Amino acid sequence: EAQMFLIGTQLWTGIFGSDLWNVEIFEGFRIKHALLCFSTICTVSSFILSGNVATILTGGIGKNGATIADTSVLSPGIPILLMTGMFYKILAESDTYFYQENTILFLLTMGLAFTKVTNS
Repeated sequence: EAQMFLIGTQLWTGIFGSDLWNVEIFEGFRIKHALLCFSTICTVSSFILSGNVATILTGGIGKNGATIADTSVLSPGIPILLMTGMFYKILAESDTYFYQENTILFLLTMGLAFTKVTNS
């Protein structure tokens, strides 16, 4: 679902331009804010309804509450948070604005790095 959402977002931006996300729906409330609210609500509701909360709170079914693969239930969370922080720092402190001007390159770099970290 996430890949399809990202593909759709990139296509939408490619067709209508990046100024589309700055269109105001209400005063001070832009389309990008509406999209953020909608995606947050969908993510939280699907997480709660899927039953993962009980698994995380009680632990996995393996030895000492681990998963069957003998890893922690929360193990993917730490690398993903570290990668998100690193990419935010790269974007925020870039003097050359290289990644802001080359969005596709940034998305490919970020996607490959996330894939490497989460599959390790």
